[in-house]
Amino acid sequence: MQIAHVIQSINPSQGGPAVVTPRLASAQAKLGHEVTIVTSDGPEAIASYRSVLEGIPGIEHIRFEYLPAPRSQFGYPIRKQTHSAIHRTISGLNFLHLHGVWDTLLLSVGRLATKERIQYALRPAGMLDPWSMGQKKWKKKLALAMGRRALINRAAFIHVLNRDEHDLIAQSLHPHCPMHVVPNGIFIDEVPEITPGYRFRAQHRPFLNNDPYVLFLSRLHYKKGLEHLARAFVHVAQKHERLKLVVAGPDDGDEKRFRHLIDDLGIASRVLLAGPIYGTAKYDALKESLCFCLPSYQEGFSLAILEALACATPVVISKQCHFPEVGHAEAGLVVDQDPEEIAKAILTLATNTDMHHKMKRSGRELIERDYTWPEIAQRTIQYYSKYIR
Repeated sequence: MQIAHVIQSINPSQGGPAVVTPRLASAQAKLGHEVTIVTSDGPEAIASYRSVLEGIPGIEHIRFEYLPAPRSQFGYPIRKQTHSAIHRTISGLNFLHLHGVWDTLLLSVGRLATKERIQYALRPAGMLDPWSMGQKKWKKKLALAMGRRALINRAAFIHVLNRDEHDLIAQSLHPHCPMHVVPNGIFIDEVPEITPGYRFRAQHRPFLNNDPYVLFLSRLHYKKGLEHLARAFVHVAQKHERLKLVVAGPDDGDEKRFRHLIDDLGIASRVLLAGPIYGTAKYDALKESLCFCLPSYQEGFSLAILEALACATPVVISKQCHFPEVGHAEAGLVVDQDPEEIAKAILTLATNTDMHHKMKRSGRELIERDYTWPEIAQRTIQYYSKYIR
């Protein structure tokens, strides 16, 4: 099968969709399919994060195509050569997979795919969740009216990441096409064995020394709920004199506010802002932590949670992460987005050794059973086959 994944950018600093897309594509290629990633990242941009991509199993089988984003905000290519480039790229494909909703590249490709009778799946990755739709609400309403609603309704199916996303989209947008739940996954091969010496901890001495730490690993963006984590850590610091907080990830608009907040709360001396970390360093940080914490306002299906579980690291996550299976599997604690409840969960893991060890085992088992990319890729292929004309 000839498949193309279309996404505005696969720069890993852009968050989940950019990280997930090359992994799903690689897993499909490893099943024997011919897979292309179509992006507005030029060759130089892709080369700049090639080192991050190289660790993905099967990435060498993926072809990359560059398409400049249409200049019109409503997705109509204003130049004939842009239209021709899109036509050449999608001609002869069996199926398209569009990642996102609002980018003009997706709208233009979707329109031409409909004209050429090429079926596509649309993966909104949480962007159609009511909380997300409430951000810049009027701009998104206008975008829906100017073509995005048609892009949604003309899809062969909407690829949703969890049952909550399915139900919320059904209730709020009433799409004309079916929806199928296919979660994100992980390559077990990407998770290296922990090495003696605790490399992440060694890089951040004397701050960490031998003290336990809670790890936040994500973009520093308002929706990640960092203010709740900071306020929760005030309670933690009062009751646990050694526990530290490590906040790692690229700034996406919220770092300055977070720095001011931890200063105002008087916990700055217990908090390390480690910046963005990738590859082996990321897995070292996860494996050496007491637990991973993500108190988000909204998540589609957090890859960082999956990575933590694959590292046998217990997680403390908000209900808005839409991952109740963590609680069902006893692989972590799913809590309200409330500082006192978050603090209670962290302190429970810090003091209950038996629970902590059990969650470490349960998390790894949950990933190996239900959330590996080869199995998830096979499910997507089955859905593509169902809708190919």
